[in-house]
Amino acid sequence: MALTSIDISITNNNYKGYVEFTSTKKANASSSIMYVLIFRRKHNTLEDYIRVYEKVIANLNQLNFTDMDLSARSGITYDYRVELTDGNSTGYTVIEFGNIYGVECWFDGLFIGNESKQYLAPLDCDTTTTRNTQGAYVTTLASRTPYRVSNSNLNYTTGQSSGLFAPLKNINQIDVQQTKDYIEEVIDFLTDGTEKILKTSDGEIWYVSVDPGVNITSDDHFVGTSKIEFNWTEIGDVPALKKVVSV
Repeated sequence: MALTSIDISITNNNYKGYVEFTSTKKANASSSIMYVLIFRRKHNTLEDYIRVYEKVIANLNQLNFTDMDLSARSGITYDYRVELTDGNSTGYTVIEFGNIYGVECWFDGLFIGNESKQYLAPLDCDTTTTRNTQGAYVTTLASRTPYRVSNSNLNYTTGQSSGLFAPLKNINQIDVQQTKDYIEEVIDFLTDGTEKILKTSDGEIWYVSVDPGVNITSDDHFVGTSKIEFNWTEIGDVPALKKVVSV
């Protein structure tokens, strides 16, 4: 049962730091379609597919869309499954489906973003992390060493990241004239209080809140070399599923 109602491409965008979905409706699209569901798993594995995208289709023109898979990790190759269905819960009917294999997600730099905005620092990136757990040590008169007491499941990561955030006007070519305004835009995003996905080019990913106090270092001799440094705290698991309700 091949996809006959849409043409869809799923490709990596290494200049933005995520995998992109681009769908185009065909003239003979089925009027029974109510949802587009997209699933993902690691390439060449027997893992179950997980649902990463769900779009409500109120009219067939909404089969034309472009969207993104923000939770794809750099350095991982994925297989995607696309289903056009009449529902999104147990017992739904798959009207058409198709598979796209071997999509490698990769980028160079530091990515931070959410569904509203995304930014990539392509140069001079660095991230250091600390794994935080809860525990205390108790000493006794009868023991040579203390013993550990832990009454919590607390286990999360904090870190500091930095990078040279700069807009690209062509392939790997920084637009120096726009750098100042762009840096202010990135700072506004980092300090807006929203949850964010943070990814590194070596495959790390966290769901974070940026801590108060974002720093900028500048070099007066070289335009466009302002580096942004910020601390962050992991606040939960990275959301895998994006739901889109068509208007």
